[in-house]
Amino acid sequence: MATRILITDLTAMQGDRVCIAGIDQNLQNIRPVLPQPGVLYRHLFHKGNAIIRPRAVLRLQLKPSRNTEVPHSEDHDWHDRESLHSREYLLDGSHWQQILQRLVETSPPPLFGAGLMSHRDARHRKLKRGSATNSLGTVAVEQEISFRCEPDKFERGKYRYRLYFQDHCNNLYDDIPITDLALQTWATAQLHRGATPQSLSDWLTRRLNDAQKVYLRLGLSREFRDEFWLQVNGIYSFPDWLQGRCFADFEGQSG
Repeated sequence: MATRILITDLTAMQGDRVCIAGIDQNLQNIRPVLPQPGVLYRHLFHKGNAIIRPRAVLRLQLKPSRNTEVPHSEDHDWHDRESLHSREYLLDGSHWQQILQRLVETSPPPLFGAGLMSHRDARHRKLKRGSATNSLGTVAVEQEISFRCEPDKFERGKYRYRLYFQDHCNNLYDDIPITDLALQTWATAQLHRGATPQSLSDWLTRRLNDAQKVYLRLGLSREFRDEFWLQVNGIYSFPDWLQGRCFADFEGQSG
């Protein structure tokens, strides 16, 4: 059925696969999914324009997935995916912040499962099957936040993007992978234009700490060996660190 959805998450996956998520008019999380190979980068566009992006309000043909499993109970089958002219409008910054504020929880554990702990030990940044309860949520960060861009130790020419943040309960989350598509395309473009991993880390860390408000859209990865890993799906600051731009604005800037 036709569902009105505000896009809140747009994340990079392997290859040209992406994951999109949003909320409906009741502020319930929804993740549109397609049969294998899933949602692809090209599905975000209509006639050369990036239609699916954070802040976009669309009408999509969605139906709760029959085969959905906890914690990814937000999955909805996406039908008629070619009808992307159904985007209604792009939410302005003020209303966007109001919506994010309404979604905020104080800490990740109530969102995803009590077994999730703040600790440098990687074992506490994931949940086992049976412990995870949901896979999407929002937190606000008012304390110090740090972004790190580092060369990948295993793949030459690749980089790792990580976030360190503190929630309202003063829990510190270290080394959380960032899957935010906009951040990844922005970082790739800057690196190809001569920026260093350290200069990128310093610049974005300063920008986020200078912001009046920072919201994180968090998620749990798909299952890997009966476990689900915490990840950062979206980083939104006010003022906006991207100045209104989205992932598509950095296309062609990496050469």
